[in-house]
Amino acid sequence: MLNYILVGLAVLIVIFLIKVFSKSTVFKISRSRIIEAPAEVIFEQINNSRNFNTWNPWMRADPEAEIIYEGPESGVGASYSWNGKKTGMGSDTIVESIPYEKVMVKLEFIKPFASTNKAGFTLTPVNNATEVTWSMWWQRNFLMKLMHTVFNVEKMMNSSFDSGLENLNQIIMKNTQNQEGK
Repeated sequence: MLNYILVGLAVLIVIFLIKVFSKSTVFKISRSRIIEAPAEVIFEQINNSRNFNTWNPWMRADPEAEIIYEGPESGVGASYSWNGKKTGMGSDTIVESIPYEKVMVKLEFIKPFASTNKAGFTLTPVNNATEVTWSMWWQRNFLMKLMHTVFNVEKMMNSSFDSGLENLNQIIMKNTQNQEGK
């Protein structure tokens, strides 16, 4: 009887490892939202690291994280690094900036796991509004594939991206109302 249990357990472990190894080495997540504002207004929020961190869901979750800004205030070369209890340690640098269309960043994590990823925003006009798409791509090693098999990382990331896009929408709406009230 014990032999059957061990064989069954071994089969389950092999099936689990096959699932882990079969995951793609590249992982991409994207979330979109329509925001009732022109791309020019939204671009100011995504092309400037300080503005980005006012609605960035991870920085909001770790308000005591140390943030150091470097380089220009916005556009290519604008950068910040962070070190926080909840957010870990890393840096974010704008590597491509096409006004009112796209911002791409190099995202480097140091803690809790070292990795270098790409992230970015695309802006697409939709009638009198703009569709904002936030994407992130990263390479998955075995450990990351294992983590993505055990935990629903996609669901967690979707939730964070949706929260960030909602935060962005609220800031855009607040700024628009403030300008209309002047």
